[in-house]
Amino acid sequence: MKAKIICILVMTLLITTAVSATQTSIKNTTYENCGCCNENEKIARYGIMREQTRPIDFDGTSTIPIIMDTPDYFNWMDFEGQDWTTPAKNQYYCGSCWLFSAIGALDSVINIREGRADLDVDLSEQYVLSCLPRAGNCTWGGWPYVAYYYIWNDRESGNNCNGIIPESCFPYKAIDADGGNDYGFDNEPVLCEEKCENWEDYLIPISDFGRWYPTGSPEDIDAIKTQIMQNGPVATSMFVTWHIHGKDNFFDWGWEHHDPEEYYSTSDQYPGMINHGVVIVGWKDDSDIVNGGYWICKNSWDTDWGYNGFFNIEYGCLNIDSWAIAWVDYNPDVDVNWLPNANAGGIYYSDVGQEITFDASDSFDHEGEIISYEWEFGDGNHGSGITAVHTYESQGAYPLKLIVVDNDGNTANDTSRVFVGRINEPPNTPTIDGPTTGGNGIEYTYKFSTIDPEGDDVTYLICWGEILAPEWYGPYSSGEEIELNYTWMEESEYIINVKAKDEYGFKSDWGRLEITMPKDKQINSNFELLNWFFEQLPNAFPILKYIMGFAKDSYNQNIFDRR
Repeated sequence: MKAKIICILVMTLLITTAVSATQTSIKNTTYENCGCCNENEKIARYGIMREQTRPIDFDGTSTIPIIMDTPDYFNWMDFEGQDWTTPAKNQYYCGSCWLFSAIGALDSVINIREGRADLDVDLSEQYVLSCLPRAGNCTWGGWPYVAYYYIWNDRESGNNCNGIIPESCFPYKAIDADGGNDYGFDNEPVLCEEKCENWEDYLIPISDFGRWYPTGSPEDIDAIKTQIMQNGPVATSMFVTWHIHGKDNFFDWGWEHHDPEEYYSTSDQYPGMINHGVVIVGWKDDSDIVNGGYWICKNSWDTDWGYNGFFNIEYGCLNIDSWAIAWVDYNPDVDVNWLPNANAGGIYYSDVGQEITFDASDSFDHEGEIISYEWEFGDGNHGSGITAVHTYESQGAYPLKLIVVDNDGNTANDTSRVFVGRINEPPNTPTIDGPTTGGNGIEYTYKFSTIDPEGDDVTYLICWGEILAPEWYGPYSSGEEIELNYTWMEESEYIINVKAKDEYGFKSDWGRLEITMPKDKQINSNFELLNWFFEQLPNAFPILKYIMGFAKDSYNQNIFDRR
């Protein structure tokens, strides 16, 4: 309970800061961060607020867009028949949702400004965590707007340059410059010196950025739509309801709902509360929906959550449209040394002894040309050219690799798979066998199994219906029944979700099993009088209340902290 009270106080401070920031400059003021995290070491920072004081020497607000007429449906995932967004990523065990939302919006804006939907530059979040530490970190989190500020800042705090580098130059480690992540500070820090040697050659600058504060009013919803349609996707914050169980738990909802037409909705209100950063890429108006429609958003919990990592949420829900809207811009006229984009042409199928033609014609270099195409066929043989012909002498599944080089000497590669003398289908939907009712605090055993059509080994992604991040288990043989134990600590309704993946990355549909952990009604009725008594004397008999379970909030928090 103490942790909850502290969290509420921090939220109150955030609201006060936001209101004052809309009226005055926030130069040299205190700055409260979105932690994008909770105290559970097993979850990738999906939960509570944290506060940090940091002097900020820039103006905190920009002009609200002048509202324009907008269509009932607009989506940068489907604009003029192309997807201008980039694939959803995974922040893992680092409180970096603020950063993934900032970079996710910037990735798309670059695609839009360059006029190339498939450019998909894939910028480095690790560069910000390691080289721009004042922007935020894995432990305390940060804000998208502040990330843009330090990317743009060409002083020492901005690494003396305006810009950010590609992921290939500094891959994501989910650990910040202080060695912090969800597991604490016992990690080796990921320092700025670990970026690629010639990183300055690949800097991509931003030209402008800003933020403004909507109130959730119909006018501000229209202003957000205007911002998205005129400028591109925007970064914002919302409140993830990880603390409740059932249909309103947003984290669980995404493991249950994978249809692009589904949307999250709740009538519960959480005024001023935010704890997670996402990207809004579009919207859909629908008069049959209570609040008139929903936002189309990109998350940072990998592609198995929601639909390929994206989700829809009703207008006005979880404060998605009543907190800071951060936007960023990019000038396509700047000179950027773009890395080439390698495309091996997808998955190939062939028979033994049959010639197969590999095609890299969808590869490109945005500002130059590709001068070399090299192929590794996976059986010890190599080839070259934009197209290459090869014959496999044995049945099997072969790894394919394409390496391209542009006229500036930059390289890129793409991998795929060649199935020779066989097809490859995803595993069947897994089955789950085990009790569907029980009691909290009791360990139960569940059996999982699936069949892979080709008999390949499989791994299982299992979500237990709680705030714990799902884990992959395996590999196991096709058809092998595995047993796993699990204990739910609270009385509620849960859904176990599981999907299987073969060794080549082909994934099954989701299997599910509904679980109910009800309260013991007989015990409950016997304790009703005691419960009433303890409510009248909240500070009395603390040890007795703990033993008898009436200090439930504190007890559960202690269990929660030790996981």
